[in-house]
Amino acid sequence: MLRRGKLSAKRKLQYAIDVANAIATLHDMDKNGRVSLVHRDIKVSNFLISKDGEHLLVHDFNCARLMIESDSPCAFYKPECAQNRSPEECLGHHLTEKIDVYSMGNVLYAIVTSYLPYTYPRLYTEEEFRQMIINGTKPTLPERIENSQHPVNRVIVRAMKKCFTYNPSHRPSAREIAQELQNAYDMLYASSI
Repeated sequence: MLRRGKLSAKRKLQYAIDVANAIATLHDMDKNGRVSLVHRDIKVSNFLISKDGEHLLVHDFNCARLMIESDSPCAFYKPECAQNRSPEECLGHHLTEKIDVYSMGNVLYAIVTSYLPYTYPRLYTEEEFRQMIINGTKPTLPERIENSQHPVNRVIVRAMKKCFTYNPSHRPSAREIAQELQNAYDMLYASSI
């Protein structure tokens, strides 16, 4: 997926939609309004490109957590901090499905920039990116992306920034991000569908 500059704008947006829809589907609510499944390990390497190259598919559910087994709130602890983790994970706080949404921002970052998060403009050390995540510092966007007027880059960056909302209770749902991206796709490519 990270073939520098090899993805068309349309393909980037389709991949972004695939990522958001995959996470949104995992988070679909049960009949009691609780999130069904949290992946807990959303990152670029946990998406496969379909055989035809048209779509991204989520895989690697070894860390996933079913959230429908009890009447307790959807929350758990998993203190860990890697470059694809959320601030609440790095801080060892109470966790919800919103960790997947934050991590989706890192995947969107990779789609739009062709870099893994916290590897541009240089590779940061583990302690450096840990502190950046804890402090709410988002991965640096290349200037060509940050200042891009291309509508696809702009919509993916806007969605990515929403995913990076520091407070998980203010972070949008994966379904909201998926819908925003799909609306943009429909608007931009409606005549070519």
